[in-house]
Amino acid sequence: IVTVHRYPFGAPPATAQTLLADPPTWTTMMDNLRAQVQRVAGRDIPLAVTEANSDWTGRVDDEAGTNSHLNAIWWADVLGRLIRARSTIVAQFCLGAISSQGIGMFGPISYGPRPLPLYQVYPLYQQFGNQLVHSSSDDNSLPIVASQRADGKLAILVINHAATERRAPIVLDGTSVAGPAEVWSFAEDHPVQQHGTIDMSGPIAFEPRSATVLVVPVK
Repeated sequence: IVTVHRYPFGAPPATAQTLLADPPTWTTMMDNLRAQVQRVAGRDIPLAVTEANSDWTGRVDDEAGTNSHLNAIWWADVLGRLIRARSTIVAQFCLGAISSQGIGMFGPISYGPRPLPLYQVYPLYQQFGNQLVHSSSDDNSLPIVASQRADGKLAILVINHAATERRAPIVLDGTSVAGPAEVWSFAEDHPVQQHGTIDMSGPIAFEPRSATVLVVPVK
């Protein structure tokens, strides 16, 4: 395995704008790393990201720090891109915050009865499948990654980076929808929860600055 650590911010620190513009750079990084391994080793070697977060300093800032909601939206997008890039291992740093930092999912800074926003990425991805499915978006502010679950349903993750609600259709090729889709999401005003079901025949509404998984029965 060829493994890397990456924290894109620290000096200078992230802002809301630079944090939400960053995820595509992870796709580029994985493409470049795979090409470099091929040049040096003459073959493909599995790639892994064994440390990752937005800011190596663990900066605490409610707008764009490692304790912020935007950091959770950023990580939901980055993790999807690493899955799509077929990273063999992904390890987000870290579980517990280092003293005076907010870099963990839990820890002394901002500690309360609930975990930091970054935690919400993981119960959301529990709805995801283990078989990657090709997906693409024609809108950079609505990135998408898709999978098939063991129960045969498609799990489609969509990130809305905008500060306003967005509506967009989901178009399936090679299969058809067999019924309403479950809607799971987290946003700034709520943790991961199911919002009932939705008809997939029209545009789907995505909450402001949210991560959503649509669980779609197909035939």
